[in-house]
Amino acid sequence: MHECGTWYYKYAALKNGHLCLCSNSTSPAADRASDMCSSPCVGSGNLICGGEENHISVYKSVEVRPLSLSMSLEASVLTLYTFNVTLIPSIPADHAVEFYTINIGLDASYHTTLSFATLAILHPGMYNIRGRATVKNNHTGHRSVIDSSAMVKAVTNITGIEFICPSCAPTNVTVSCSLKFRYGSEVEAKIHFEDGKDPISGSLPGRRDY
Repeated sequence: MHECGTWYYKYAALKNGHLCLCSNSTSPAADRASDMCSSPCVGSGNLICGGEENHISVYKSVEVRPLSLSMSLEASVLTLYTFNVTLIPSIPADHAVEFYTINIGLDASYHTTLSFATLAILHPGMYNIRGRATVKNNHTGHRSVIDSSAMVKAVTNITGIEFICPSCAPTNVTVSCSLKFRYGSEVEAKIHFEDGKDPISGSLPGRRDY
């Protein structure tokens, strides 16, 4: 019934227990006694799917209505901060959302009955956020899946940066300096020193999370 409706046919017909036929007209078919359709449905033996020869069970197909899902989220997010993802389904009144699925990247998947979720990204980069709604037809029980996706850029949120060096030191003497920050993710820093002529650069030994 749903398959024929997907192709915009008005009727669905079943024959020989496993054949599905679609049509926009029942002519020139004529009514016959119901016991002439006695072929059990393949995979569902308690139901009858037409009969042999030219005897078929005819049903009205299920009207397929457009379903869509849109996603609302911030254009960019800060790592280690929470942000909201809202899924906005556009479905007919006789449909209902059973649950939502939200995927971020390749390894994070969340199922919820709510149309929004509060998430946090731990590392900077570009992420593909995918939303999915599983929708059920209240009359027929048929389920459909609608999807939406969006790219989001997560940026680092280093705060409280403090660089401490001696204000004065003898020449040709090694001194120690320290670079501190309150928190951040995947931090990679490069420090430039001015000696009066050319800058001297140095990097932290590897990335750090704090």
